Amino acid sequence: MKYLAIMFLICIIVSKADYNTILDNGGRFVNDIQKVDDKYILFGQGDFLGYLDSNMNYVSIVDNKIDELATMSMKSLDGTYYFTKTYNNGTGAWIETTQDLVEFDTLNKGNAYDLYFDIIPNKDSYFFIGVNLLSQSPFLYKISGETTSDNALPKSSMMPITANLTQGNDILVLSTDLNKSSLVIFDSSLVKKKLYDIPYGAFTDLLVSDNTCYLMSELGKIISVDLTKESYEIIWDNSFMSEDADLYVINQDTVYACSSLEGKDGVLFRTTNGGDSWEDVYKLDNERFTCFLIDGNKAFIGTYSGKILYNDNFTSVQDWKVIEPNSLKVFPNPSTDYLTIDTQEEIDSFKLVDVLGNDVSSKVKLQGKTLDLSGLASGTYTLIIDDKTAQIAVNR
Repeated sequence: MKYLAIMFLICIIVSKADYNTILDNGGRFVNDIQKVDDKYILFGQGDFLGYLDSNMNYVSIVDNKIDELATMSMKSLDGTYYFTKTYNNGTGAWIETTQDLVEFDTLNKGNAYDLYFDIIPNKDSYFFIGVNLLSQSPFLYKISGETTSDNALPKSSMMPITANLTQGNDILVLSTDLNKSSLVIFDSSLVKKKLYDIPYGAFTDLLVSDNTCYLMSELGKIISVDLTKESYEIIWDNSFMSEDADLYVINQDTVYACSSLEGKDGVLFRTTNGGDSWEDVYKLDNERFTCFLIDGNKAFIGTYSGKILYNDNFTSVQDWKVIEPNSLKVFPNPSTDYLTIDTQEEIDSFKLVDVLGNDVSSKVKLQGKTLDLSGLASGTYTLIIDDKTAQIAVNR
């Protein structure tokens, strides 16, 4: 999923396709679900989506800057969230925000046509991977304070897709093209320690459990890599899977994989014996699965159409509820005086509540599709129109 989406993204930037068309044409599918603190954060390939709170209410955090094209990845460290963003002019950036997910600060904007695919915050430094669209050169950098390392990746047709940390704080970088993949291990100084060449097509998902690394391809293979040795093995080969694929590792014996059969029907698989055998856990016709998360007895499946399937008793694997992200698009957000609501429908009524749940609708004025916020104090508010919501921030 991620690799093909990135290749599609590159084609979009090079051809200068219309941004609004990109958002309307599949830009809302759920690319990933991550649990951070008490939130389940969701983001899609077209723009940032939002999160589910502890009561499974969906909160939108779309800031709708017109030059934004995609949120590529998210990592967290010590209460701070880090996102890699891509802009319509082909420039990438890191964005950071705290737990309230309201104010976003740009940490770094790359050179022209430098796209950041993943970031790893690690104590007093950052590692990030990406590719320069003009030269097609991949890169891996480390930033510590004001110092940026040399690029640790040679010029190659292999595109770095995702990265992760081992228990010993080594850096794992998964790179791929349409025909082959590689897994490279670097130490914290970006000295290469080990290389695994994997001749089985495009692998795009990377998870680490103890000393084992799991890779999932877009052609139906899962590989287990023993990081203490020079070896790896195929633990699953399902040629009916499509490019929509995601892994979730419980331990070395229990691994979940969600995908789509022949690009149409969603399916969740599981092994409980390290890949010796697999079983179907859940299937849904005509709904492509894109990502999967387990949190205690809760489980979530993201879909290509933008739905979230939610199970609050995962021991009963057929009992799934559907959460559809019903969000409002508003801009600019944060705002000072005026907020525009991006909708094709007429707005007859609305409700605005503060963080304490107080109705403050009487303090704002609606003029067509624009809200006059001059009567509000600085803070965070929730805008409700019919059954759709948006979290907005007012800065004075």
